[in-house]
Amino acid sequence: MDEAETRRDVAREAPDGDMLAAGEVPEAVEVPESESDEVRGADEVPEPGAVRGAREVRDTRALVRATALRLFRERGYAATTMRLVAQEAGVATGNAYYHFASKDHLVQELYLDVTQDHARRSAAVLAAGGDLPTLLRGVLHAGLDAFAGYHAFGTEFVTVAIRPTSAASPFSPASRGARATSEDVFRQVVDAAAPAVPRHLRADLPELLWLAQLGVTLFWVHDGSPDQRRTRALVDGAAPLVGRLVSLARLPVARRVTDDLLHLVREAMRVEDDDVERAGDASGRETADAHVVGGGGARRAGTVSADVRSPGGGSAGGA
Repeated sequence: MDEAETRRDVAREAPDGDMLAAGEVPEAVEVPESESDEVRGADEVPEPGAVRGAREVRDTRALVRATALRLFRERGYAATTMRLVAQEAGVATGNAYYHFASKDHLVQELYLDVTQDHARRSAAVLAAGGDLPTLLRGVLHAGLDAFAGYHAFGTEFVTVAIRPTSAASPFSPASRGARATSEDVFRQVVDAAAPAVPRHLRADLPELLWLAQLGVTLFWVHDGSPDQRRTRALVDGAAPLVGRLVSLARLPVARRVTDDLLHLVREAMRVEDDDVERAGDASGRETADAHVVGGGGARRAGTVSADVRSPGGGSAGGA
């Protein structure tokens, strides 16, 4: 048997045991250059079964994520269990844990989803331009609009996110992507403001505005007024105040005070990030150990792909 025939025989058998019919052509797959250089030789044929399995794993993760976000909106945090998410998604409970170590990690996905929605809504505000108070007011209102659908269960989510070791905490390592997205929105506010923000404030002001948004969100959670009008009024009053404080920072007499304040906040955030990261690492190890002991741990990609929802609406792996 020559080398070409050997490769054809290998390509017919998938790593998870699925066999391709004789003469069946494997699905074409585009392999990143870095993967072709580092993982396999230049003349090695990709295994179609492995690629198909990886795609099914990604699809399953997206399905579990979308199902959890829908259930959070409809039922809140307490009523949305990992078992319910798995049942609604049509996959095994262990499969849901394969992709998300805990329900807190799904809440973190909700935080990321809302943050990305906030960024999209803010784009129109930023495109219109304006001074700092105008841009800040518009972006904060856009954030409230993004959160609006979750107000009924806001206290539940805050209770989860306020725990320092929770993956859903905005300060957790798992939330870095969402936090970076949100800070980038406020960085665009600072960069686009006209007149320009004083140079010595530009680096740190986005993070301070992000912290201010967390405070506004906490107020919004407890706001029982119709359509959270009190929170809207708070934003309308706070934005001009921030603009005036930033303008005062241009004065030499206020420069030293603002520099000291920025240094204090910078140091506090650095210590907070270090502490949360250490606590998050410890919590992650405990969660992983619990899943192994409890039998709900992750399964490999070859078995996970079997739990994708079947065409009939059930799951191949059971619920």
